[in-house]
Amino acid sequence: MRKTKVIISKKDLINNYNFIKSQTKVNKHIAIVKANAYGHGAIEIAKLLSQQGIYAFGVAYTEEAVLLRKAGIKEPIIILVQQAEEDIPDIVEYDLQPAVSTVKFLQTLNQVAKSNNKIIKVHLFIDSGMSRDGIASEDALDFVNQTLPLTNIYYEGICAHFASASLDPIFTRYQLESFNKAIFSLKENGINFNTIHTASTASIINYPETHFNTVRFGISLYGYPPDIQIGYKFKLTPILTLKSNISLIRKIKKGDSVSYSRKFIADRDTNIATVPIGYGDGYSRLLTGKAHCIIKDKLYSIVGAICMDELMVNLGDDNLEIGEEVIFIGKSENHSISADDLAESIGTISYEITTLIAPRVPRIYVD
Repeated sequence: MRKTKVIISKKDLINNYNFIKSQTKVNKHIAIVKANAYGHGAIEIAKLLSQQGIYAFGVAYTEEAVLLRKAGIKEPIIILVQQAEEDIPDIVEYDLQPAVSTVKFLQTLNQVAKSNNKIIKVHLFIDSGMSRDGIASEDALDFVNQTLPLTNIYYEGICAHFASASLDPIFTRYQLESFNKAIFSLKENGINFNTIHTASTASIINYPETHFNTVRFGISLYGYPPDIQIGYKFKLTPILTLKSNISLIRKIKKGDSVSYSRKFIADRDTNIATVPIGYGDGYSRLLTGKAHCIIKDKLYSIVGAICMDELMVNLGDDNLEIGEEVIFIGKSENHSISADDLAESIGTISYEITTLIAPRVPRIYVD
């Protein structure tokens, strides 16, 4: 196994799951495991949450759902992104639940479902202000009325997504009002849903009125708040540690340069360690000149341009040994580096940092 690896704490995942559940008053919870569970390993995370009694899983694409089914996941799997008609045979075969926004897609889905003697559950996606997926609230009744005659389609759920539940209460409440109008219009006409879900991590904590009867857990499962400015409200623990080991150590002289483009030139004699991790593993090249790592409970600077497969660490006068453990995301006794820390240094979010970790980096799950 490669020295570079990701360690996932099963205990911390379950603790995060139980904490978020405690913040809700609903019995149905959807775990979002799209993008390989935000880089944490979708199949393994889904299996662990299945053992905890999760209601359903959410993914972005049909192929993600099929992988879960083939791995033995039996809970409902909701596909949150509008899928192409080419995906319909798999949706029917594997009993998936797509979020829907177009009549034509539903008509084709109905034809394939009928030919396979199946009823396919779908979720009506309402665009209440995100302007990304779904249909406008005011069009919901007409949309459903057009598609109710489709005999092999069953409207299991209705959903929406908030654009800024972390930081913008005015717009969030506008979106909620828009969604409620759609619900009211449909209910007045005798159209009800078993599963109503709008709340993801931020709105679970900030807006209890958005919980309805189902909520979605996303980044919080993996130990991060959706925005560091509201992190204090969350009792979460990051479940991922990214680490490697020193593969080489060399002494360079004052004036020597390190890595491509000579971005680092030593201002004195120093020891440089090479570590076998780079942007090919998802450790972004944008971190060049900005990132640190932890070795033997001490912070060290990463120097020179980050390469595809390796990076270099300035050890100064310290005499370390080949094989020493190097932590890039994680903690020691006195230091910690989180995905939020890395994200802040390059102007992105924790979601991207963990999701970028490449498949070639093995994931190891520990109790």
